[in-house]
Amino acid sequence: MTISEALNFIKSESSERAFRFIFDTQYERMFRTAFFYTKDDEMAREVVLDVFASIWNRRQTLIIPKDFGAYCFIAVKNMANLLLMSILPSGPPTEQTTGTNVRHVVIRRTYPPIP
Repeated sequence: MTISEALNFIKSESSERAFRFIFDTQYERMFRTAFFYTKDDEMAREVVLDVFASIWNRRQTLIIPKDFGAYCFIAVKNMANLLLMSILPSGPPTEQTTGTNVRHVVIRRTYPPIP
């Protein structure tokens, strides 16, 4: 079975077997992408599972992309960014939000320092 065939089965028949095939073949690569952005195993797993849940929940209306790998990369990147933004403090910097805090740690983890 190919990814395209599995996606068609998911869309037309809500095939759990086809979904499992996609999960098994794509999970590791999607996890590596999520980990690149989050630098955290648990957050990376959460990102990937959220993307798969979104695919399953939208299976009836899912527009099947020509390049599913690129679709997954973008979906994981966007979901990781949403997750990271949800844990960052909002509003202007204050004494409590400066220095070493979640915001700075996440930014440092996501973007390596420029030499």
